[in-house]
Amino acid sequence: MSALVDNLYLKIQHADNNAQEIDRLMYEMFAGGLAISTEFNEEVGETTFVLNESIEVNPAISVRCGEVAHQLRSCLDHIVFYLASRANPPLSDGQLKQIEYPIFVDQNRFSADVGRKLRGLPSSAIDIIERFQPFHAVPPTTPTTHPLWLLHEMNRIDKHRALHVVSAVGTARGVSLEGQIVNGEIIIQAPPRAILEKGKALMKVKGAKATFQNGSVPSVHIAFEEVGGFKDGPVLPILCGLRDFTIDLIAALTSYEQSKYSPTPSPTDTSRIANWDWIGRF
Repeated sequence: MSALVDNLYLKIQHADNNAQEIDRLMYEMFAGGLAISTEFNEEVGETTFVLNESIEVNPAISVRCGEVAHQLRSCLDHIVFYLASRANPPLSDGQLKQIEYPIFVDQNRFSADVGRKLRGLPSSAIDIIERFQPFHAVPPTTPTTHPLWLLHEMNRIDKHRALHVVSAVGTARGVSLEGQIVNGEIIIQAPPRAILEKGKALMKVKGAKATFQNGSVPSVHIAFEEVGGFKDGPVLPILCGLRDFTIDLIAALTSYEQSKYSPTPSPTDTSRIANWDWIGRF
């Protein structure tokens, strides 16, 4: 178990390193700020903030996102393979090759495949795996927005093509209207996608002519165009959620394994996993 947890730790650490690099690349993209002009309509008393340049997403961000997803998915496969390799009687090489962590939005498909993908695992471990399945999503989360399904979809997409990430507007703060700081009305969140292109109207503010206070600009994020049940979902918060969910699942399965084989299970391994902190900035 100790060797397994050490390996999982390295995989999570590798995912964290990639997330840090995504954070750095995103910072570099917007370090120079956004070139924005204002257009004031006196007839309606409305200021429109317009982007003067297109923002191209660094393709390395997509690659790094795929790396994060791969490492997290791999953690789950490593756990079930470890448990299957301890089956009694032992599984054949052919049976072990079929072992993988199942992820389903449909309970019937899970039930149909569990005997093959989780062959040799104790029923109590299978119960834990089933409890975390997307088809048990609790509203407002849906099966297709469940963390495990997002992880599954990101890995599936990344195997065949690059994950499509786009630049999008988040919130706008620091707008001065007649000396008062206000929040602007973001107007590009509805289709077409909120991609930062030259000439795009970022926001509108009603009232007297508005300006950005002390050089403030709209905060922006890099988003997955579409993954699972999400559209325009911000990259780092989604990756953070996947990581945290994976760690919770690791802790549940490794805690089970320790309690099964040790009369007084040591909390060392699982507490180390449970206490890993997210290192990205949001």
